[in-house]
Amino acid sequence: MSNCGKRGAATFSKKDCDFTVELNQLMQPIGKNANDFTSWLGVKLKAEFSYHIPSPKFGKQRWDELWEDIKREWSIESNAPKTMMLKNAKKRHTNWRSYLTTEYVRKGLTPFGKYKNLDSNHWKEFVTQRTSKEFEARSKRATKSAKANKNFTTLGRTGFAALTPRLEKI
Repeated sequence: MSNCGKRGAATFSKKDCDFTVELNQLMQPIGKNANDFTSWLGVKLKAEFSYHIPSPKFGKQRWDELWEDIKREWSIESNAPKTMMLKNAKKRHTNWRSYLTTEYVRKGLTPFGKYKNLDSNHWKEFVTQRTSKEFEARSKRATKSAKANKNFTTLGRTGFAALTPRLEKI
């Protein structure tokens, strides 16, 4: 293990960051600020989209507001990347809920020591959702399906968008 220890929760505290992001033809963030953008989006989702509400339950207007924030903060002028960005954001919110379930709910822990910005008022509701019989049945089906996957992706947080420039150099 490194001298730094475990990585803490992201806060995106950069003050002098160049808030622009390049996009590839698939509308995925690339370039020097791709990781900063990814971090910013994760922090934004955790701060503004409550963990106890599933992604599909947030209305279209709420996702549109997120898109307007992304455009404003990251100097994106076109609406062309909207569909891809919001799809990514919804997936990240779902993954966040899954992470909370795996690392906290199933272990009987709470995340409030590490994630200080989370609202503890909804934790019991979230635990009840994630320990219900119907959720457990869905989870078992998904686990069985995931175990059948023999080709795991291990590309990191920027996915194929970061891999493409490296492949072009080969």
